[in-house]
Parts: sequence; structure tokens; C-alpha cells
Amino acid sequence: MRRAWMLAVIGMSMSVLCLAARADDAGTVLRYKWVEGQQDSVAVSVDTAGTIVATTAAGTQTTSPKVHAELTMFSRVDKVTPEGLAQMKISFGLISFDTTTPDGKVVHGEMNLADSTMLITVDGQKTTQPLPPGSTEMLSKGFTPILDDRGQVKGMVGGGSLQDAFAKLPGAGGAPNIGQMMSGLDPILPEKAVKVGDVWEITLPLGQLLGQPTAKPIALRFKYEDDEKLDDVLCRHFSAVANVSDLTISIPPGLGGGMRTDMTGFNVQATTDYYLSMDDTHVVLAKSKAIEGGTLHIQGTQKGADGADVPVDMTMTLEDFKVTTEMKRQ
Repeated sequence: MRRAWMLAVIGMSMSVLCLAARADDAGTVLRYKWVEGQQDSVAVSVDTAGTIVATTAAGTQTTSPKVHAELTMFSRVDKVTPEGLAQMKISFGLISFDTTTPDGKVVHGEMNLADSTMLITVDGQKTTQPLPPGSTEMLSKGFTPILDDRGQVKGMVGGGSLQDAFAKLPGAGGAPNIGQMMSGLDPILPEKAVKVGDVWEITLPLGQLLGQPTAKPIALRFKYEDDEKLDDVLCRHFSAVANVSDLTISIPPGLGGGMRTDMTGFNVQATTDYYLSMDDTHVVLAKSKAIEGGTLHIQGTQKGADGADVPVDMTMTLEDFKVTTEMKRQ
């Protein structure tokens, strides 16, 4: 009797262990948790370096600029619908950058989105100039995308034509997707359950959404790397890889700050590491590195220092252009 009882207990224990193993093998369905009034701020830093060959009517100039830029993005969940959709207000703080001119002058810039001006300091000498209206419409006013629990943009609350256009792009959770917002803070989550070692793909039809149905979509290949602790927060570590070759799209003046931009033969190799909190799924930290190359043709008008329209017609070739981005929740 005792032997039978022991075998029964062992059998039940094995069954429980097998069920647990099967549950673990099934992975976890990840979804963002939206709460009305939820607020976040994200510190963004971007470093770029590479070679630019610029050609205008005045001639051709080759430069190798290095630029460091910083900005802060703010998000606030204004409303969560009964269907679980979040209306998230996005706004931006001061944008600053530092670089050095080809002749060795130190340049510091501060973009004040509230009054659409940029303060430029060159070797201690300060000047103020207006920002292009098209490029600051969305940034200065802020905008409110509607996000589902996977972080996909499903619509937009209010806003002008520029916001409406960007609202059609695939979304990110704690930060909106503007061309995946320099890799985005919160990525679009996988539809199915995932576990460590799993791989999946998210497709971004960027060109199609800009009205170019023949443009190739951008594919991001994700992998669930491991569970790690970051700044005392238990996180899921995802990696994402994008390899884009011969990308050709056109950005109309409405999205390009009054300029039409034609991108041809663009190649991008990018890797991003995301660390998602196991508590609310949102990203604690995202680090991205990209190498870019291709040709940009920019044509249109921009405001000069005196407020007058200045025609622009420039072709820029980017060679071995490196972009490093870090986005961190505060």
C-alpha cells in the first residue's frame, strides 16, 4: 500500500512538472499595460559620424561631421477606451546639438519648439533663426496617437495634416513611431507568446504608407535574448536587426519641412537592444547602432536668418554614416 501511495505521489509530481514545463515552453503573451494618467519621460541621445559629399550650384564639398544631439520626449495617457486602446499625448522638450565645422569652429544649437526658433552659438557668438514651419508643426504642438496593447498606432486624436500622416505609420508604445522614431522606444510586441530564444519578424511598410506602393517594406528581425536585471529592474532583453538594401522612397514637402526629399540607393544595417520591464512591459532602455549609406536629393525653400525664403537644391551622398542612439526612461 505504501509503495502504491509513493508511486501515486511521484506520478502526480511528474505530471505537475510536465505541465509546468509545457506552460514554460509555451512562453508569455506580452502586452502593454495602459493606465489613465500614466506619465513617462524619455531621455534621447544621438551621435552621428561619417562622410557627406554635398553638391549644389556652387560646387561640391566633402565633410566628415560628428554631431551629438539630445532631447527629452514626454508621454501621458489621457484616456483608455473600453476596448483597451490608449490615447497618448506626446510632446517634446528642448532639442540641443553640438558639432564642429570643417574649419574647426565649435557649434552649439538649441531648438526651442515652443516659439519655433533655433539659437546657434558659434565660438561664443549667438544668433537666432526661425525653424522651418513644416518640420516643427508636430514637434511644437505635440500629438496624440491611439495605441493598442501591442503598441500599434490605430489612429490619431486631432492634429493637423502632418500628424495625420505620421499617425498612419506603425506605432511604438511609450514613444510614437516617426519612422520608428530612431528605432523607437517601445517596439511593436509579437502577436503570439514568446520565450527565451524565440525569433519573430515585424514588417514596417514605410514606403507604402508614404504613398509609394512599390517601395520595399522594412523587416525587423527580433530575438528574445534573455532575462536580465537592469538598474534593479527585471527585464526581458530583445534584440532587433534590420538590413535594408537599395531603399528608394520620396518624402513630400508636407512631411519634409517644406522640402521634397528623394532617397535613392539607401542601405542601412541596424541593430537595437531593448530591455522591457517585466512589470509593465514598457522599455527601460533601448540602444541602437546603425550604418547608413545612400543619396539624398533635397529641393524646396527654407527660411533664412532674415525670414526670407531661400531656395535649396542639394544632393548629398552619405558614406559609411554611423548613427548611435540611446533612449532611456526617466
